[in-house]
Amino acid sequence: MYIAMEMPLTLRVRKDGVVALGLPPSYRAMSIAMLAVLVGALVVGNGIFGPIGWGLLALVTVASLFEDSWVFDATSRRISHRSGLFPLLRRRVITLADAERVRVVSFIRGTVPGSEDEREEKKIAMTGASPADFFRRKSPHKRRYLCMILDVADGSQYFMDAASPRAKSSLVAKAAKIASCCGIPLVVES
Repeated sequence: MYIAMEMPLTLRVRKDGVVALGLPPSYRAMSIAMLAVLVGALVVGNGIFGPIGWGLLALVTVASLFEDSWVFDATSRRISHRSGLFPLLRRRVITLADAERVRVVSFIRGTVPGSEDEREEKKIAMTGASPADFFRRKSPHKRRYLCMILDVADGSQYFMDAASPRAKSSLVAKAAKIASCCGIPLVVES
C-alpha cells in the first residue's frame, strides 16, 4: 500500500443524501491562489523565471489539477471514484451490491510485513498504547497510519483515506457514515 498524500479527505453530505469524500475546498482554493501568484510574478518579471521558479510553477499547476474523490449514492446504488489530473481522470464505478464492507486498519511503513515488530507497531497504532519500553527511541523510518479500505465482492480492496493514529475517532466516524449510507458493515481492526 502506498500513502501518497498525507492530507485527510473531508466528508460532506449533500442535500440529496449523497455522501462525498474528497479533497477539502481549501486545498483547491490555496493551490489556485498560489498558481495565480506565480503567474502574476511571471507576468511582472516579463517572463523571466529561473529553473526553481519554473519548477514551482509546474508543481503548483499539477497540484491545482489533482483530484481524488469518492461519491456514495444510495439512490442510484453506486459508488464512484475519480482520481488523477484533470482532464485525464481515472474513473471507477462500483455498485452497492458489490461493496462488502468498509474497514479501518493499521498500516506501518518501514516494517517487514508479518514480523513481530510490525505486530507490535500495529497494536500501538490501533490502541494508542505506548511501547512497553518507555525509553525506546522511535525509529525515524517507521510511520504509523490508519487506513480506510473498501472491500468489494470480487476480492478487490480500494484505499479511500488515511490518518495518523491520533485522528482515529475522526477516521472511524467518516467510515461509519460511509458504511451507513451504503448499508454495509464497518469493521475496525483491533
